[in-house]
Amino acid sequence: MWGEVKATFRTRSRVGKQSKSITVNTNDPDKKTVTLVIKGEIYQLLRTSPGSLSFGKVYRGKSKTLTFKVIPWADTEFEIERIEVPTDDFEAHVVKSSGLATVWRLALRSAKDGLVKKFGSKREDEAGPENNPDIRPEDAGGETLRAVTVAVTVRPTASIGRRSGKVKIHTNLEEMRVLQVLAFVDVVGHISVDPPAHNFGVIRTGEKKKVTLAITSNDKTTFKITRVENGCEQVSVSLTEVQPGARYELTVETKPDAPVGRLRGTIKLYTDDPNQPEMKVKLYGKVQN
Repeated sequence: MWGEVKATFRTRSRVGKQSKSITVNTNDPDKKTVTLVIKGEIYQLLRTSPGSLSFGKVYRGKSKTLTFKVIPWADTEFEIERIEVPTDDFEAHVVKSSGLATVWRLALRSAKDGLVKKFGSKREDEAGPENNPDIRPEDAGGETLRAVTVAVTVRPTASIGRRSGKVKIHTNLEEMRVLQVLAFVDVVGHISVDPPAHNFGVIRTGEKKKVTLAITSNDKTTFKITRVENGCEQVSVSLTEVQPGARYELTVETKPDAPVGRLRGTIKLYTDDPNQPEMKVKLYGKVQN
């Protein structure tokens, strides 16, 4: 007797060597279960190098551009139809569509069993027999294929703060309609507030709690605080210019007659810096008897 098992393997985002097992229950008293193992290797028709973009810190008002390559597997032909950026803080475009990427088609011979295992595209830093001692020169050959270079730019109008998102490359390949590259950036202003928010914790009725915030220039840019707007009725604020054009100190103190309940509010700082005309400081706490 014999039986047939039909198995479908969904690759999803898997790449490389894969192994999955299937357990079959039988009515054989000597072998109640049989385990079938399915093995294979998944090749990606298109890949990106690098797989993510880390812009680090970028000053508001400045732009920064990084690039990555879209590299095809073997002789795969493809076109980029459009590029989608996560937010308006980014922009992206194809720099060139005829860049070069060396792809090594390798045949690795196992001295133990004499088998030949064929590979296709490898990373540039791994390609070639000089970096693979098990590859015989006659078994390896380099092939230059078309790679597409894509540039991603953080716009000077990007809002301040840390963010990440996916740059999506839409292609004409049915098997791989969309490629994704993660982008990370921390947009900072020339002026910083430390700390940018403060939690007073529990405040007893009649008690005063105070915190001093430093407003400083991150570089040689000079600035002036033109106005302070207190949006929290439970606190009082005072501003001191410590170093003209470079450093201010903002003192925030809870009022002894603050009503019982949650303390929530925002202090707004207005400056003459066109890239940071307004900065906000969040306040938290709880007033109890």
